Amino acid sequence: MLRLLILFLLTAILITPPIHAQLDSTAKKVVAKAAFELTKATVEFIATDKVKFPKLSRLTCEGCTDYNSLIKFTVDNKLQKADDLVRNARKQATTLTTPTATVGQILTELKRYLNDRATKGDNRERRIKLPTYADYTTRVTKILADADVPTADLQTQSDESTAASTETTDTGEPVVTDPLGKQIDAGGLLSLGGLALLLSLLNLGGIVYLWLLRGRVSFLEEEREKLLNRVVRLETSKVVPPVQRPIVTPELRQTEIPASPKPAPASEPQGLVQSISPAAAQLTPAPRPAESVLQTPAPMAQPPVQSQAAPSNQLRRREVVFYGRTADLGDGFSVASLLAAPDRDTVFQIDVRTDFQAIYHVTEKPEAQQLALSDPYSYLADACEYTAKPIPNAHIRTDQPGQLALQGDKWKIIQKAKISFY
Repeated sequence: MLRLLILFLLTAILITPPIHAQLDSTAKKVVAKAAFELTKATVEFIATDKVKFPKLSRLTCEGCTDYNSLIKFTVDNKLQKADDLVRNARKQATTLTTPTATVGQILTELKRYLNDRATKGDNRERRIKLPTYADYTTRVTKILADADVPTADLQTQSDESTAASTETTDTGEPVVTDPLGKQIDAGGLLSLGGLALLLSLLNLGGIVYLWLLRGRVSFLEEEREKLLNRVVRLETSKVVPPVQRPIVTPELRQTEIPASPKPAPASEPQGLVQSISPAAAQLTPAPRPAESVLQTPAPMAQPPVQSQAAPSNQLRRREVVFYGRTADLGDGFSVASLLAAPDRDTVFQIDVRTDFQAIYHVTEKPEAQQLALSDPYSYLADACEYTAKPIPNAHIRTDQPGQLALQGDKWKIIQKAKISFY
């Protein structure tokens, strides 16, 4: 038994794949700071596009120190879709921070994502020819250098990230490439690392099972020995414990009530009854007078109990309407991003019913619906469910409103809204 356990332990140790080191707290702080700086630089570069935004009061956000202040900057300056870019960049930074990723890989991929959003698609390629594009790339390079990302690694990783997401091996089998440029074996658990991990888990489970089984058998053996010893003791013991009788003391005898004397027969003379000794007469209890009979006292009147109204646990009803552009937190709407009045890019209407409950649906405004259909992934995917693909220039109908619950500074999506296109 012991040899088998030792064999399992050695096998698990030899074939267990190495565990990748996770990012420490210092590296995470570097990633968070650099990710925000990259996002801020991209937003300020987009603000220099005079063709798209001819009337801007501010081109830079001097007081922006976090994502919320940067979102407020984009809203105040009417930078269309720039607030969504900030929210999506924050999501990308969180998604890319995996246990196996390095600081350079995370920031390089985030830099590529922001550059693509700023210079590709929807007639954005012309921004590469803007005079401010060179300053933007220089600023991005400096941010990555401050985060200790080598320039050579930056160029190599950038080239790899722009390659096709599907390649072929020498044998012609497809190999999937992740966003950071690493090849992932399509075999899954059938690969060498997957088999090693599976065997390790099986060995560990076998060891635990055998250990528990051994402890169970020992426990049953001990209980069996105890039961046998108890049966033997009961068989050999024949002595019946004596019956305990109450001890009668003189005080108890004096307190006993003597029996009443039997009435004399009718044939006995009257004088015999009168000749009873005085001692016997004293033992006969004297009759109590009628007025000495104990009477049950009448119950005292209790003071009336004042009924107090039980506190109500019901939520107060509210009738408040807010408007939101997107589910900026992925699983809900942040309270800071909601507006009290509708705008041309507010896609969702949120009806607050109680202090902690609300429903939402897609607005009926045609311009807001067309904006949502121009980029369904950014506007509709996180907050809505639909069975068919969105149709350009269609109308959006809310078949079932979504359910929200207030959790701190976030309206969390409990149930997504169901929509259709016609």
